[in-house]
Amino acid sequence: MLESHQYSLLLFPQEALSPNIITINQPRFSTALKTWKTCSQFGFDIETFSKTNDADGALNPETGEIRLIQIAIPQNPNINVLVIDLGWTSKERSLIHQKLETLGFWDILKEKLASHPVEVVGHSLDFEQRWMLSKYNYPIRNIRDTKLMSQVYWAGLDPWLDKRHGKPHSLESICLRLGLDIDKTQQTSDWGWGELGNGQLSNSQLNYAGYDAEVVLKIHERLEPLLKDIGVWDSYLIECGASPAFAQMSHYGMPVDEAVLADVTCQYEAAYQSLLDQLKCTFDECIPHLYSPKKLAALINRQFELNLTSAKVDDLSKFWTIPELRLISIIKTTKVYVDYLQNIKANVTNGYTQGNYTQINRKGFGRSSCSDPNLQNPPSPSTFPPELKPYNLPPIRSVFRTHPGRVGIWCDASKLHARVATQASLDPELMTRFNSAHGDIFCSIAEKIAQLETMGSEWIEENIRVWDKDKNHPNHPLAARLRAMSKSVHYGSQNLQGFRTLQNTIRTKSGIILSDSSAKNSITAWKTTYKVLAKFQRQIIQDANNCLPTVLGIESICPRTKFGLGYVRCLTGRGVFLPKWPQKYSAHRELSVRGPDANAAYWTMCEADIIKTFLAYCIAAFDTHPEWEAWVGNCCHDEGDLFGKEEFGIEIASAVQNAMRQAMRTVIKDIPVDEEENPKSLLGNSWIDK
Repeated sequence: MLESHQYSLLLFPQEALSPNIITINQPRFSTALKTWKTCSQFGFDIETFSKTNDADGALNPETGEIRLIQIAIPQNPNINVLVIDLGWTSKERSLIHQKLETLGFWDILKEKLASHPVEVVGHSLDFEQRWMLSKYNYPIRNIRDTKLMSQVYWAGLDPWLDKRHGKPHSLESICLRLGLDIDKTQQTSDWGWGELGNGQLSNSQLNYAGYDAEVVLKIHERLEPLLKDIGVWDSYLIECGASPAFAQMSHYGMPVDEAVLADVTCQYEAAYQSLLDQLKCTFDECIPHLYSPKKLAALINRQFELNLTSAKVDDLSKFWTIPELRLISIIKTTKVYVDYLQNIKANVTNGYTQGNYTQINRKGFGRSSCSDPNLQNPPSPSTFPPELKPYNLPPIRSVFRTHPGRVGIWCDASKLHARVATQASLDPELMTRFNSAHGDIFCSIAEKIAQLETMGSEWIEENIRVWDKDKNHPNHPLAARLRAMSKSVHYGSQNLQGFRTLQNTIRTKSGIILSDSSAKNSITAWKTTYKVLAKFQRQIIQDANNCLPTVLGIESICPRTKFGLGYVRCLTGRGVFLPKWPQKYSAHRELSVRGPDANAAYWTMCEADIIKTFLAYCIAAFDTHPEWEAWVGNCCHDEGDLFGKEEFGIEIASAVQNAMRQAMRTVIKDIPVDEEENPKSLLGNSWIDK
């Protein structure tokens, strides 16, 4: 009766199974396996179900199971799709697994997924990679991901693209723009119990699953010439090469010492409570409203006769001469640290924490991002407010510690942002300094600032460099402060930030309140030091305004923007669309991309291609040496955190260092790419060892 009732829920006859779908029970399955074994490209997809009552359990390999594996095999002019149902109940799944083993399916799957000459085509293959690693320890290598393809091709156009459900790079949205039919109504169907009930999947579900694996081959075929036509194919391949590294980050994650984590968290929580107790003494009424921006701003305005519209740390920083407002800022900052540690604690499993990585973030510059927890940007001791120093708080990164028998390789791309700018602009002053023995590009700016601030004739580049390193010299504190400020000036000016932004950056990072004239002098010092780079920055903006690749759909996209579009293309060929806005130049106004956006895009895209090339080289080295048991645990825009067996530490570090050098040399030709560190210096058991 129950089974009959389940069938009656359909209210209409089942649709026919698509003729190109081949299931395990069909006689032609064995022949299709042989065809797949020899093919050089195939589409790949899976469907999963939850083992718990939580529907979201189907998204996590720890709480879900794979129900279907779909393999789309191109056989011109047709595409046949193996739709392998692994079953629902444990007994059924065991029997099907054994049958597939007898047919040789698992061996073929492992070989085809990892084979470098074979292209594995799919959409958002980070999902499939994570499940294959978790369930079978099968890596996927020669990836061709249509989501990455879309993100690279239509980079920066997300707000104006034709899309479904607000997702510009979903499979459904890409099909919409390419004119391909696809029905995603079955995406959220029950892949465990089945549409027919009692674990039985309907033909509609099987057809849907099969088409998902098939359509990615069509998408890839249509988009490939389009990416090549606008010159971003190589950047797309770089993204594909880096994809397995992001899968490793999501699967293996970062090692955490849970005892250290508990201790460090307690110390930060105690410091936070101590700061609250201090505030109670003079401004008790604000404490319940510390994280209610409007109420807090109103209380501050009434208490101190101000006119704040917001109580964010940046806004409060202008009034840090008022002790209570400085203390509120410190409390808010400390709360960020406490929340970060608690987030790690909530996400630790078996001594590891995995972040949620987005390989290309929404801006489209190629930079990745991470959340829950954000492993790419843990709070750094260098930005800790001075008021926290009496608490002797340990660095937050100290909680990330390798387990016995493992070692960490903490590798960064030294001054990557500045090296990219030097290579792109060929600024002679920057090139001279990078090619010098010390390679210091900041002390020259410090000298110019000292001159503009009339600090004295002895404040020259060489003296500042010596005093900065000599902690016993009476001028060390001021020299160190001047050089640190020059670093902020350099990286801010490289992105064309204004003097107000510079003031805010230095104020929030170091507590130094820079006058308007000093901030302007600092930027002037940078521009007069690196004149050729300053000229190149203007050229980036000019080129962006005069470039508009004819990507698919651009005719309908441009009218949706307010003032039109420009396009920034960087040294590696990667590009991104940017909106134009009315900009004031001298005495007139014209439509232009914003200078800071265009410059930030240029440097960031170069960096993204370099760091992702580095990740691909690391994966290749690790595959060649399985005895290292090495993996990529984390990365950010200029750093990689990698792990392996301790006994192979030097070999792994050497390979990682070589990977970084190779990656940087794909772009940087005329200056050194590092300071020639000893590979041993990359090794450590804790993140703070670097």
